[in-house]
Amino acid sequence: MKFVYQSPSCSTPPDNIGETDDTSPLTALSDDTDIPAAQRSCPDFKDTVEYLDTGTLPDSDVTARKVILESDQYTMVDGRLHHLYTPRHKNKHKVHPVIQQLCLPQTLRDDVTKAYSPAPKALLQYV
Repeated sequence: MKFVYQSPSCSTPPDNIGETDDTSPLTALSDDTDIPAAQRSCPDFKDTVEYLDTGTLPDSDVTARKVILESDQYTMVDGRLHHLYTPRHKNKHKVHPVIQQLCLPQTLRDDVTKAYSPAPKALLQYV
């Protein structure tokens, strides 16, 4: 199966395919976007951020248990919450990288998704 893009700017794959740049900025967001504040107010992340910052757990026993169990999968970097992703592979005896993924609050997800989604003319076609 081969993917072909209708847009000429997307037709050739980048030279650095497979390489990762952990410091690439989110260009879909303006420089004045306060990601840490948005994470602290997001219902998906507020309990985890609070627990990692201050050690405070939510009042609900079920939510508190969930936060404790999942907290080892998150870290705070420069005041921002990141998810620590470890790819799953069949060869568990090999060393695999841990990838820090910025936790994107609900209020910013639409903007980022729209900015990084292909335009309607650049839809993939099967050849």
